[in-house]
Amino acid sequence: MMLFSEEKISKLHLTIKNEMSEYRFSHTAGVVASAEELGKLYMQESIDELRVAALLHDITKELTVEEHIALMKKHGLTVTDSDIASPQLFHAKTAELAVRDRYAEFATDRICQALRYHTTGSEDMTLFDAIIYIADYIEVGRTVDFCVSLRNYFWSAEPSKMNTEERETHLWRTVLLSLDMTIENIKNKGGAVDGATLRAREAVAKRLS
Repeated sequence: MMLFSEEKISKLHLTIKNEMSEYRFSHTAGVVASAEELGKLYMQESIDELRVAALLHDITKELTVEEHIALMKKHGLTVTDSDIASPQLFHAKTAELAVRDRYAEFATDRICQALRYHTTGSEDMTLFDAIIYIADYIEVGRTVDFCVSLRNYFWSAEPSKMNTEERETHLWRTVLLSLDMTIENIKNKGGAVDGATLRAREAVAKRLS
């Protein structure tokens, strides 16, 4: 049963489009399409919720560091040295907060958790989380080499022809590959890998062993 009507999703779509830059919304629309495609393979009954999560996943991406910090402090969250060292990760934490503040009718536990994990991953990732995480990486507008490689890896295997168990294993293998690529990319740039990403990598590898 659908949680959100097509009318509600269409209104949210228009609101998000009007709030974002053209570039950011183009990516967001790509993630929505990607999440819908993945939803048809994995969670047909939850495509409406996946579409909403995809629409909301980057709603704070264009905030300044100061705005992220203010939003976190407003909600009583501690801003850590790790947060400051990796400002590109702020939006995953603050997107959930902004949804609770401004789009409360869409703030289901499942959507909020997927937003929180969509950049770093998590040791507690669910199938829903994994779909949003991968949809963000493999949407067709992504032209970075490792995103293209990941997109080709996932779709060239023709998951629609797999049985349910094979298909789910393929998704988690794609998540693991994405985490490995992310870790390697950060290290190559001399950055610090977020602890959540390392824990996610360990948990997904264990799931597949």
